Amino acid sequence: MAGALQRPGAGLRRLRRRFVDAVRDAAPALAWRALNPLAREAFLAAPPPPPLTRHAYTARDGRTGVVRQVPLRPGASGEPVVLLSTLGVGPDVFRCGPAPTLVDRLAEAGFGVWLVEHRVGEGDHPGDVDGAAEADLPAALALVAERSGYGRVHVVGHGLGGLIALAWASRWGAERLASLAVLGAPVRAVPPSAWAARVVRWSRAIPGSWTVPGRALARWTAVVRGEGAPRRSGLVHAGQDVPVALLHQLAAWWAAGALVDRGGSLEYGHGLARLAAPLLVGAGSGDALCPEASALAVVDAWRGGQVSRLPLPADFDHLDTALHPRAGEEVHAPLVAWLVRQRARAWREDITELGVRPRPT
Repeated sequence: MAGALQRPGAGLRRLRRRFVDAVRDAAPALAWRALNPLAREAFLAAPPPPPLTRHAYTARDGRTGVVRQVPLRPGASGEPVVLLSTLGVGPDVFRCGPAPTLVDRLAEAGFGVWLVEHRVGEGDHPGDVDGAAEADLPAALALVAERSGYGRVHVVGHGLGGLIALAWASRWGAERLASLAVLGAPVRAVPPSAWAARVVRWSRAIPGSWTVPGRALARWTAVVRGEGAPRRSGLVHAGQDVPVALLHQLAAWWAAGALVDRGGSLEYGHGLARLAAPLLVGAGSGDALCPEASALAVVDAWRGGQVSRLPLPADFDHLDTALHPRAGEEVHAPLVAWLVRQRARAWREDITELGVRPRPT
């Protein structure tokens, strides 16, 4: 009898939750239409990207993380390319731009595409770059290597994703890395603006275990500053909460002028000189979050492998690398072409050094 009396309450709570979710999803579109009554385009260019196969890995701290796998195209060789997204957005940002997206182009070129979801922070993992580079990324890449059958992986990091990849590579990436591409990743830590510096400085008064509601902020940024339906779609569908611990680490970087660990005792750039993998650096003068000189600073640190540069258009801001209508031709196409040139090298070394032939799945 008691259980029967509880069911209506539980059902009512579910209905209330669905109603709140529906209002939350509809409110940005209604607000944008109110601000743009004469606009002929829709608020969003497309619905959310379809679900992908999820693979769980156990990180070094014992927690569980997720890597999502894009289906292989028929006849694809499946060399793995792992995508890491920037601050405030998840990896679906690579699936939300104008078609064909970066994920589409990589899959069409025969690569196996894997999306790593950043953990926001839980337990002893504060959600900063140290935690991602030390606990999450090694386990995620080990899973990708096992599932794909390749001993090495290609890694592409945008913004924060590039910094996580560099921090990981400087300490643990020598054997696992086939190539690395970093786009808009500020290796030389310079505050992009006085306003941003103040925000990060104020964040020091907030506990590192807290999170900034990045998903909600992304939705309303799409309303106020979302130029074009593809960009709005990326913000709405890929927005992600931001750990305050990450803002604390940004403050440490700006104080030191370089990428350092959360204690300020280890500079990640010092370990990059020993890496022999090819590196592609994307940088442009229009990215206020990553000044061109800050991104190109990695070139001097990366002494062991071939370094190539990908100039980003001067009118591209930080998210335009993924979401601008011209991103496909001016960023994604040359990036994929560079990765295609690296695939034969990675395949050959996997066979000769590891003694195994790739087994695409």
